[in-house]
Amino acid sequence: MARTVSRQAAALAKARERRRALDAARDEHDRRVEEATAEALVAPEARSEAEQALAATAAQGETLRTLLA
Repeated sequence: MARTVSRQAAALAKARERRRALDAARDEHDRRVEEATAEALVAPEARSEAEQALAATAAQGETLRTLLA
């Protein structure tokens, strides 16, 4: 009987260890998905800001060309 209890306790400990490893892997996966989602949501705004900055730089360049001509 003591061996059965010992085996069961060992099996439970091993199952708990595996579950914790799976939980850690799932948490890491969830973190990566959240980061990718956040980047995807921010990307259009960042692109729009970059396009506006590029347009402003181009306008400044044209102004300088006109002044230097």
